[in-house]
Amino acid sequence: MCMPSVLRFYAGYGSNLCLAQMLRRCPAARPLAAGTLQAHRLVFRGVADLVAAPSHSVPVGLYAITPGCEAELDIYEGFPRLYRKMDVTVETEASPVRAFVYVMSGHYFAPPRNAYFSVIEEGYRDWGFDRAPLEGALDHARVHATGHGRAPRRLRGAAA
Repeated sequence: MCMPSVLRFYAGYGSNLCLAQMLRRCPAARPLAAGTLQAHRLVFRGVADLVAAPSHSVPVGLYAITPGCEAELDIYEGFPRLYRKMDVTVETEASPVRAFVYVMSGHYFAPPRNAYFSVIEEGYRDWGFDRAPLEGALDHARVHATGHGRAPRRLRGAAA
């Protein structure tokens, strides 16, 4: 298999876990390994996000991406307006890997739309992840919803 030149590694934890969606958006991206991001928790602000949480971990899908992939992801994630990039260390079976994730700057919580949540569920199935962190994030958003969150324009009234 010919590997495209890799800019760096990307760790998906939300809808980009869905292999079909990710590969439609970034055909040159190559899924590499399932991993874990320690000391973080999955939350919902209408869309998936991460927060620091020492006693939690988040399953992630590790991808090798090209510069073109990163440019497509930047557009999809609303970088730098909606999401910013953060470098992280992903624990994999083989070894730790330096990667980046997209994180929001919001402080509100809001449950996701059903269609968006279903795409993330598909990604959890694709990677063989335990659904507990995903269900925990949904429960947390329902309990702690502030009503201040607003779904990104790309998701308002859309299926994904």
